[in-house]
Amino acid sequence: MDKADAEARLEALEARLDHFKLYDFFPIEVGYRAYLRGQFDEAEVEVRLRELDHLLNPVSKARKGEEPPELVNPMDHYLMYRAPSFEGYVYKRVTILNQFGRQEYELGRAVRMIVPAEKIEKGSEPPVERDHYKVYDILSSKMIEAPVTLTDQFVKNSTVVLDPRFFCVPAEKVIVGDGGKKRFPIYDEEAHLTIYGIDPDELSETREVEDQFGREEVEAVLGVMLAVPTLKLSYKKKG
Repeated sequence: MDKADAEARLEALEARLDHFKLYDFFPIEVGYRAYLRGQFDEAEVEVRLRELDHLLNPVSKARKGEEPPELVNPMDHYLMYRAPSFEGYVYKRVTILNQFGRQEYELGRAVRMIVPAEKIEKGSEPPVERDHYKVYDILSSKMIEAPVTLTDQFVKNSTVVLDPRFFCVPAEKVIVGDGGKKRFPIYDEEAHLTIYGIDPDELSETREVEDQFGREEVEAVLGVMLAVPTLKLSYKKKG
């Protein structure tokens, strides 16, 4: 796609997908199993989740001198699970576009999964038609070093966006339970996320969260990363 088309599609994506601040909490051991099929996959891949360790909270991001924009979907939250590397390494190189410009990444193995969730509070609702994400390590990239102000329901703070760490691809998910298989399709094929490190900030907020696997109480203790809406322009894959 040409530059003008790419920029228009990114603007449209940012109008329907928020930024998210990732909060560390004390890891919760789990033993869940699911099957994922992302855009790089020819078939479903089994995923065994081992730990629940991050809350993705919608956040308003502003650069110096900008007014913080309104959130697109204030009730959208996600949880990130850690999984052992659940597939062999296959060379993948992606070219992306987001607010920090055009970038190229070499991707490593898929090591995490992001799941839509409800943060239990007054007026909250379970997520409807929200994507799951297959999360890849980024092996090679350039430091961003962009100062920004992040504002969410917990805190407003100035920080610096650092290196890209994960690339998140929308994925179809299947879970198997007593009632058989339950399938969660991809709702927005263009809605990717790039997760960047940020200067950490301390926090102490306890919340109940619930996703398709169940309900947990988590204590957010450290803001550590920022997920940014991202358009995937192209990718190369070698088997």
